[in-house]
Amino acid sequence: MAIDTDPSTASVDATRDVSGTAPFSIGVDVTRIGGPYRGYQWELQIDGAGLEPAGTAVNAIPVTLSLCSDTYPLGAATFGFGCASPSTDTSFTGLLSTIPLKCLADGNFEIRLIDIAQDPNFGTTVLSGAAVNLATHTVAASINCTGAGVTGTPTP
Repeated sequence: MAIDTDPSTASVDATRDVSGTAPFSIGVDVTRIGGPYRGYQWELQIDGAGLEPAGTAVNAIPVTLSLCSDTYPLGAATFGFGCASPSTDTSFTGLLSTIPLKCLADGNFEIRLIDIAQDPNFGTTVLSGAAVNLATHTVAASINCTGAGVTGTPTP
């Protein structure tokens, strides 16, 4: 899966320049899967020194994965979300969900997906009908914030 810093474009964008503190959306795309899947979950970590959520994640997948969780905190600047179907597999690739963020400070701030190896309880993965984790990958992104009025120090 990959973070798409601008889900309004056709490509998956790894970087984005944002001016000001108005909310903007990023996306999480499934870009490579190990077979048909029946659900997905992601664990997103944002650099809390310069970014924060401005609302909850929204399911964007155009297939029947309609049983979705609310966006919930998993730790400092780490959030989770997931959707599933009780009976329908899909091989869809593309935009899964969108997440509104806003800049808190000026600087370049990383957003990353925590994979299932890093967090076996809720790492980023797609799930088969038997709830088996299917092979995928995770790709990080960065947001360059300007015009927020304060300078942030990116968290290492």
